[in-house]
Amino acid sequence: MTNTKNKSMMIPIIMFVMLIALSCSPQKIKREGPVWEGTIETSDGVTIVKNPLEPMHGEEALFLEEELTIGEAEGREEYMFQNLHTLAVNDNGDIFALDTKAQHVKVYNREGLYLRTIGRPGQGPGELFLPRSLVFTAHDEIVVGNMNNISYFSSEGEYIKSIPLSRAQILSIDINISGNILGYSIEREQMVYALKKYDLELNELLLFGSSPLPTDEYNRTGKRNAFFTLLRWDIINGDQVVTGYPKEGYVVKILDTSGNLIRRIERKYTP
Repeated sequence: MTNTKNKSMMIPIIMFVMLIALSCSPQKIKREGPVWEGTIETSDGVTIVKNPLEPMHGEEALFLEEELTIGEAEGREEYMFQNLHTLAVNDNGDIFALDTKAQHVKVYNREGLYLRTIGRPGQGPGELFLPRSLVFTAHDEIVVGNMNNISYFSSEGEYIKSIPLSRAQILSIDINISGNILGYSIEREQMVYALKKYDLELNELLLFGSSPLPTDEYNRTGKRNAFFTLLRWDIINGDQVVTGYPKEGYVVKILDTSGNLIRRIERKYTP
């Protein structure tokens, strides 16, 4: 009697398990909307993404809507700019505005209210001389690249230190997650902008790529090109570097911290 009862109880249990298995089995889902028609492949450890000529979402995939305006033509000095060059936003949403003519950084909160001014004109500690870049470190420090040095400030604007640029003339600096400095170095003998990585003593660690100086093209052709192209770059994921150079085509390269190519994104295009 016991065996018969156990067998009769097993039947609904087996049916229940089968229903769960069927519900969890992989199924083909019909997706609605546009379908990406590119390809992804791997070659020698490099992921190669090839995008088709026609964009997946058409020509109107991005819409911009104004949320905030900072600035006054006449009024309070805290909201006036002389030559606004760079904007940066930290994790708190505070907005940092680098003014190259006034030679200082004005800070506003996410609602656009003035908070403080960092730096002042000059060449002493805490002063800015022809500033041209503004970035943040992983420790929320504010770093301003000047003509003669790289200045570090705390998140509250207190001066920390400066690194003289006597050993290397670096333009358009950025800081990776390890604190290393990246930027353009003008190599006049080779007539190129060289994208390099340096330590805090400005010892050269790595070359990521280069592109000719505008003067090189002028010397060769005798003409000035208003649309002269440069190697463009940024830091992503903390320490990876993404680059693009129009003369190489519609290509974006992603390099690891050692300068090895790990991803290449291409797109067919009509020049």
